[in-house]
Amino acid sequence: MIQFAGLKDGLHSFSYEVGNSFFDSFEQNLVLGGEVLVNLDLDKQSDHLVLDFSFEGNLNVDCDRCAVSAPFPIKGSSRLILQLESGESDDADIEYLSSDAYEYNIAHYLYETLALSLPLRLVPCEASGDKSICDQAVIDKLEAMSVAEPEVEEEIPTDPRWDALKKLSGDK
Repeated sequence: MIQFAGLKDGLHSFSYEVGNSFFDSFEQNLVLGGEVLVNLDLDKQSDHLVLDFSFEGNLNVDCDRCAVSAPFPIKGSSRLILQLESGESDDADIEYLSSDAYEYNIAHYLYETLALSLPLRLVPCEASGDKSICDQAVIDKLEAMSVAEPEVEEEIPTDPRWDALKKLSGDK
């Protein structure tokens, strides 16, 4: 929760350590927990607030390859603009607050930003470079069940009619 009513106009910096209890407060199954350091630079103006987030840490997720829960490294930044007037916007980075608002809960926005920083395919061992994270028994079973690709012939014979046409044009 950011209480901005008592802040003077200008730049203000905040730092948060987001842990498992933060992620447990959301009903979801993508992020199982984690440890993320979040830095927030809040630029307060008379009619709007600009919130610049930067974050780095690890989110605990299920591996898409072997289903083991493991930390996945994330790093990124985002910007949110809070307009202190009533209105509506189609822009996801701008929210309107009533002019008498004095605080803003950043938790939901922060959770969405962290979750959206994850790639579509979550394989923690590839992201960290540590192959020991994956469950080797599951990997071995997947490899045993995979269909081998057929070998491709190296030279494909051409149609003799094309060969005759190539001789006429001078190509060999």
